[in-house]
Amino acid sequence: MAPDAPFTYFTCTLGQAAEQNRALPRDFGTATEFIDLQARLHPDKPAVGFPLPTSESRESWGCNIFSFKDLQRGSAGVANSLRELVQTNRPIERQFCVGLICGSSEDFLFAWLGLMRAGFVVLLIAQPEAIAHLCKSCEVSTLFYDQVYHDLARSATKALPASLVAHILPWQQSKTPLTWITKNTPPNLNYTPVCQSTSESTAYIHHTSGTSTGLPKPIPQTHHAAVGVLPLLSGSSAATFTTTPLYHGGIADCFRAWTSNALIWLFPCSSVPITAQNIISSLSVAHQTATQSINPVAKVKYFSSVPYVLQMMAEDKGGLAWLQKMDIVGVGGAALPDGVGDTLVSNGVNLISRFGSAECGFLLSSRRNYSTDKDWQYLRLPSPGPYLRFEKQDDGSGLSELVVLKGWPHMAKTNREDGSFATSDLFEPHAEIQGAWRYHSRSDSQIILITGKKFDPAPVEDAIVAAVGEVRDCFVFGNGERVPGALIILKDDMTALVWEEEVEERVWEVIEEVNSRGQDHTRISREMIVWRREGKLEKSSKGTVLRSAAEKTFASDIKAAYAKDTNSVPISNSGSKSAKEIIRGVVIGVLGAVELQDQDDFYQHGIDSASCMRIRNQLGKHFHGKEKPLPWNIVYDCGNIERLAEFLCSWQRGEEVDESETKEMLDLVDRYSVLCEPATKHLSETFSSSNNGVKGEVVILTGATGALGSHILSQLLASPSVTQVYCLVRPKDTETASERVLATLKQRFLLALSKSSLEKLQSLPAKLEEENLGFKMSVYEQLRDRVSTIIHAAWPVNFSLPLRAFEHSLQGLQNLLQLSNSSSRSPNFVFCSSTAAVLGSNHPGVIPETVSTSPEDSDTLGYSKSKWVAETICSRVAESCNKESRFKVLRIGQLTGDTEHGVWNMSEAYPLMLSTLNDLGCLPRINDKLSWLPLDVAANAVCEIALADKERSRASTSRKSSEVYNVVNNDTTTSFMDLLGWLKEMNKDPFEILESREWSERLEKMESHPAKALLGLWRPAFEGSAREDLERVATFDTTNAKEVSQTMRGVRPVDEKLFAKIWKWVEGEMAKKT
Repeated sequence: MAPDAPFTYFTCTLGQAAEQNRALPRDFGTATEFIDLQARLHPDKPAVGFPLPTSESRESWGCNIFSFKDLQRGSAGVANSLRELVQTNRPIERQFCVGLICGSSEDFLFAWLGLMRAGFVVLLIAQPEAIAHLCKSCEVSTLFYDQVYHDLARSATKALPASLVAHILPWQQSKTPLTWITKNTPPNLNYTPVCQSTSESTAYIHHTSGTSTGLPKPIPQTHHAAVGVLPLLSGSSAATFTTTPLYHGGIADCFRAWTSNALIWLFPCSSVPITAQNIISSLSVAHQTATQSINPVAKVKYFSSVPYVLQMMAEDKGGLAWLQKMDIVGVGGAALPDGVGDTLVSNGVNLISRFGSAECGFLLSSRRNYSTDKDWQYLRLPSPGPYLRFEKQDDGSGLSELVVLKGWPHMAKTNREDGSFATSDLFEPHAEIQGAWRYHSRSDSQIILITGKKFDPAPVEDAIVAAVGEVRDCFVFGNGERVPGALIILKDDMTALVWEEEVEERVWEVIEEVNSRGQDHTRISREMIVWRREGKLEKSSKGTVLRSAAEKTFASDIKAAYAKDTNSVPISNSGSKSAKEIIRGVVIGVLGAVELQDQDDFYQHGIDSASCMRIRNQLGKHFHGKEKPLPWNIVYDCGNIERLAEFLCSWQRGEEVDESETKEMLDLVDRYSVLCEPATKHLSETFSSSNNGVKGEVVILTGATGALGSHILSQLLASPSVTQVYCLVRPKDTETASERVLATLKQRFLLALSKSSLEKLQSLPAKLEEENLGFKMSVYEQLRDRVSTIIHAAWPVNFSLPLRAFEHSLQGLQNLLQLSNSSSRSPNFVFCSSTAAVLGSNHPGVIPETVSTSPEDSDTLGYSKSKWVAETICSRVAESCNKESRFKVLRIGQLTGDTEHGVWNMSEAYPLMLSTLNDLGCLPRINDKLSWLPLDVAANAVCEIALADKERSRASTSRKSSEVYNVVNNDTTTSFMDLLGWLKEMNKDPFEILESREWSERLEKMESHPAKALLGLWRPAFEGSAREDLERVATFDTTNAKEVSQTMRGVRPVDEKLFAKIWKWVEGEMAKKT
């Protein structure tokens, strides 16, 4: 008989580890002691790797690798800051449990290790909807959460207002990178745990899925179970890659690797979805680090995942190639379909099954001689195996239940009087190989999907039979599949078709009710219901369904149900489809194959306004409102499939949809106005930045590739008081930040600058919404220490977008304010806002230069609301800031082409309207008063206000607040009709001036024109322009602006000379498109 494969930490069960380690000393009792020991014995040995996805391409992914020394220092560095936030101020005698909900990431790793180091028991919450229940069950009074779970954490505290407080992870709040903490925490940093732990103390708590009772149950794990029963082998030459999240089995995977001095790579499932391509990218990063890095690490030789991941990899040519490179590929958590496993093995993949449980740890594997033994699905019982026993069932099935006997190294739970644990897992023996067992099913009727998710089908089956008298039997199926289904057997006297249809409706109502109470993976769709007029379920003497027999009897029906579920239904035959399915079909029909989930934001996923209009038109064929047309901007307004489905269903029923955004605006202010010190308290006391003596004005400018921003940049570079300008530019493909900025200056005829002026310019690719603005820490620190003024002029100018689409911009604003707050130079912060922020329908006759206190002051556009939110955030930060920084809000009015060349922006409303002249031969008659401000004039004013000396402005008040400046042209001498009169003289061809409604109708009939995208906005404006109460033009107080800015004191009305330059530029732009 050929020998088995070599013994490794990856395949070593707890029973085998006990035998291997019998003579080896364990110089640690707790997880923290183990980390400290590894940091002392192997400080620089790599422990864990995290691939870092990027938005550019999968080939450009990076990684972070943490050594055992990093794990020790990082966990020590965060331990005190975490403890300070917990509601206990003294050492306690019994263990204190805190909750943690966080994606599988570096944040989770260090929060978990830091909390254990601080002496807490850590409740690891893997089920966001069960936060409150789990915290109450485990007597948790403090919950730490990843920022992405902000809303869920706050909901939990509202559900338990007297007993639960929630805190964002402190280093996320302060924008302090974990890599900085691991490198800069002193090696001898003192900390006092709230409770001294022993090997038998609880280290952390997992929980069940709760599918049997509807409520998850805690599963405590002791320190001994975590690290005291694992193999102590030499594994440093072989790394593991796992797709299992840390809050599930990823923790066990980590400790299993670390106790054998091995590196483990964790898939970044908190950043990107688990797809074959993303796994390949992660493996590629690991391979490059092992072969091309200055400090190479061990190659990945072991791959661990659940069945559905292996299925994805097996179906992908590149994925299969990576699996073939592995020494061992392990699968667990559910049964891998035989066909998939057989295909992998036949293609040379060394595949093993790994079987374990939360109660007893790693029990069995199919380790064998891979070259001669292809029975990958048969687990091998080690000889002599004194603590595992297979007990034959007495139901004639030939199956046996696995029982773990007293004496097994780890038993978190027992369920027999003799101290053993009956697992309820049933196996069938191999026909020829002694001690080889294949997993079959559960004796407790649980269904295990291919994802590893489990649930009890009894509640659905019992509810349907009890509620619908015409149903004889119900059988829920789904073992090894992605989704469950239900077989409904009707009683024999069901003959009339009309009755059958009625019964089907009542059954579906029951399923919907059960679905509403269950978790996502337990829900049964209508398409997965199988109806039978005959047939019978075999049952035991106790009346329970023999599930394996039922699966065999109705195998063809079950197979047909899954075949039907995978077939696509043409959108034209969508009568029985849900609203979400119809919308998804329309979106795919318009855009092609797209990966878009129900809650994914349309705008953030690149769906432009033209596509939105096509989607809206297609939806009109499937949904019909009661005497109300489908709103023009409904796709952007709803923002995603889920909200669009809710709106359309209500709209069809004729219901009014209340979509007040006041609460949303205030919530956004609360969320993004909170700033912290640049590091957690104890770290900031240990490490401090000093002023590096930089002289002159060093300006950070955003929006330099925009119309106003490019003119601001030109003025800054020409200013003798400015020594350097950093332009933060969003990267685009291969075009560098510098190329984009210079191209914009050239396009606007602003490159006539001296060489010395251009030497002040440094353009940097930035992602404002990301941590540290997307920079490496060294770059971020340089900006922080040098900057004296920040001018934030970047903002999406899209009047079709709803408020929620501007959240990334608000996050960017918060990050820039954080940079300002952390700088030792106390820089001035200048936010370029818009008059639209305060131009609501009830605005006063003269709008003051003060901060607005009511969300209703803004107008109805999402753009305008976002500017109001941003202004209020600046004001909140100004009030709470304890530095000498000044915060200036500049409300910019309607801009127009510059006074030198007339260059404007063809995406603006007025240039778009004028650009229709050649195609339509007409323009609309509108009564707008033109209070336009040339771009270069506005830019001069912005720079003068931004760089003004502190003592020069009256805008400062005794109460710390934002200074507000209205940068507006209040002169309304010129009207749009004056402009049309000038244009008739300038244009070589005559044209008509039509009533606005007729003009918009002509534009709508055009096959294509960029101006059509604004029809939905122009129509209401045209209708309002005829009303006298809307002809009133708002006047803005400009006292503050005029006091500081000489340019503002000389603002003139729009005249024919300026418009002549603008029209010449518009003609040039139109000529480019012909």
